[in-house]
Amino acid sequence: MVDPSTFRVIVRARNNGTGYTYLITCTDDPVWSQGTNVFYPSPETAGEAGRAAMESLLTRLASPQQ
Repeated sequence: MVDPSTFRVIVRARNNGTGYTYLITCTDDPVWSQGTNVFYPSPETAGEAGRAAMESLLTRLASPQQ
């Protein structure tokens, strides 16, 4: 069973300040993360994309493996 409370979406600014990305982390496994190489124009849009990606990830983790 997947515990959604262990996952976090972190929004990060690009080094040169021209975009934002998201990173999904898991507090139960500090070396695991999943992110994107897409740059979003604002922290809000990056956060929305990250939350959508996290929902998709949690759905895949919760479904029985075949």
